[in-house]
Amino acid sequence: MKYILWVNVIILCMLMGCSQPEKQRLITVEVYFNGSPLNCNSVIDNKWQLSQLYLYLSNIAMLNEQQLWQPISLTETPTQHQNVALLGINCADEANATWQLALSGDLEGKQLKATVGVPFDLNHQNPMTQQSPLNVPNMFWVWQTGHKFMRFEMQSNTENWLFHLGSTGCSSASALRSPKQACVHPNRVSISLGTIKQGVVQLDIAPWFHDIVFSEHSNCKSARDNIACQLIFANIARHTPNML
Repeated sequence: MKYILWVNVIILCMLMGCSQPEKQRLITVEVYFNGSPLNCNSVIDNKWQLSQLYLYLSNIAMLNEQQLWQPISLTETPTQHQNVALLGINCADEANATWQLALSGDLEGKQLKATVGVPFDLNHQNPMTQQSPLNVPNMFWVWQTGHKFMRFEMQSNTENWLFHLGSTGCSSASALRSPKQACVHPNRVSISLGTIKQGVVQLDIAPWFHDIVFSEHSNCKSARDNIACQLIFANIARHTPNML
């Protein structure tokens, strides 16, 4: 009788999926600039050093054996919430750098893609009531425009340079009100993270800034009437692969 009971329990468990939860995997994202790792010791164009580099990643997916993109859920961590992850570093406090994605399953050898951006339904909420990492003050503009999807800043001995990626053309009653409809320029960017090799993927952002002469005159905060922004967005469109 006990034997039959155990057999029934095993069969029921198999039917209901009583397997152990998939082990969490940490995938390191390495950011490059012209083929070299981008970090606080990097020197770009013989004068510029990194100050800050942050980006929100969402809609992470892997290419499965059927050559279809399969969504991947992110584990809830202090830097990941509701399938949005914040990666980055502030060179004034390198100890708080985070460049790892906590994913589930065996993904070694898999090709990944992601969106640089925060989904609309999360982008315009009150950051003071949102959970980390969507409550980081220096990654938020106002309710109307929402989060900075990417914050890339450098400094030289005499100048500062910055690129802030985020949605523009957002309509609401005031800057402190959330829009009810999608912004005219969502500015969410689909990117390839390449193939996971020994737990690492790489992203080279240099093509986004091709022909940009870094100076305070080429700062860009995603304004479409800004000449530097126009060039950067054209570069992004040109160098972002078509991933269906």
